[in-house]
Amino acid sequence: YYGLPVYVAGMQTDAKVPDSQAAHEKTITSLLPAMAGANTIYGSGMLELGVTFSLEQLVIDNDIIAMERKAMEGVVVTDETLAVPAIKEIGVGNDFIGHPTTMNNIELASDPLIFDRFMIGDWKAAGSK
Repeated sequence: YYGLPVYVAGMQTDAKVPDSQAAHEKTITSLLPAMAGANTIYGSGMLELGVTFSLEQLVIDNDIIAMERKAMEGVVVTDETLAVPAIKEIGVGNDFIGHPTTMNNIELASDPLIFDRFMIGDWKAAGSK
């Protein structure tokens, strides 16, 4: 209402190491304040509620923040993003996975820098790393 900056704790976790607990807690404790309008959320890289700092966690948090920012942009709804021309072309109940529209729009939701999006076969072929 007044346009004042809102600075809040977020990206909080009780986890002791960068792990799935940390990712889950940090996502939930930063996404909700962001959705409520906070424009500065601190806690990136912190573990154990700020007792420990981890450079590895900071890198992971950067991807979490990027995906949250993307979510905060909202969803663009057009004939193209809804794939209306592709649906007309392919027909309801048929395979859309290999269609160029699917491939062109697959990264719209998020494009993380470090999170692995490979299927297991591709992941193994790339050295399982």
